[in-house]
Amino acid sequence: MARIGTRLLGIWMVVLLAAGCSLLNQPTPDGGGGGGGGTFGYGTPTLALTINGVHFGPDVPLAGSGVDLTTTRDSLTDHISDTKLIIGAQTAAGAACQLAFDRFGDDVSPFHANAGYMITGMGVTATPDGAVTPLGAQTVSVPQGAWSCGGSDCEGSVLLLTVIAADHFEGTVSGNFPNTGGAGDASVVCSFYLPTRSYQP
Repeated sequence: MARIGTRLLGIWMVVLLAAGCSLLNQPTPDGGGGGGGGTFGYGTPTLALTINGVHFGPDVPLAGSGVDLTTTRDSLTDHISDTKLIIGAQTAAGAACQLAFDRFGDDVSPFHANAGYMITGMGVTATPDGAVTPLGAQTVSVPQGAWSCGGSDCEGSVLLLTVIAADHFEGTVSGNFPNTGGAGDASVVCSFYLPTRSYQP
């Protein structure tokens, strides 16, 4: 847990540098403080992928793209025992991100805006602060190929959430994902402004 806390100090800088044009060339923030609302980046629904430095987008996501946040609470204590974040988006040009993350444990803290999370596939009985566990395969794809990680293959990747709100989510997922066709790992960045499909904080 100490290792996770130490590495989180550099998450914001690492993700912003990796995202490059996808985030740094966006308009000045106009909101999204501690409450998690407002807008930090694109201002409208957008999906942008970067694969080994090659940009796909930003582009408008297709209808049905969005984010689901669900939370399970103990019926007696009202403590959170599980919270899941599911991100699904695709553009007409064929860029897509299918991502899902979990935080679980007795009285686990929920997802927060303006927060970075290490993606850890290691078996744990409860998710440490500053970390998320991948749910199934995390996949990004473009017409030229697909890259996916699951479990320990996702170790060291990062989820950055800048806005969590009832109307939309903004954030970035970055890391090294293996190519599904065996062509080797790639540095991938998926940046998104997506409408909220379901919201249960």
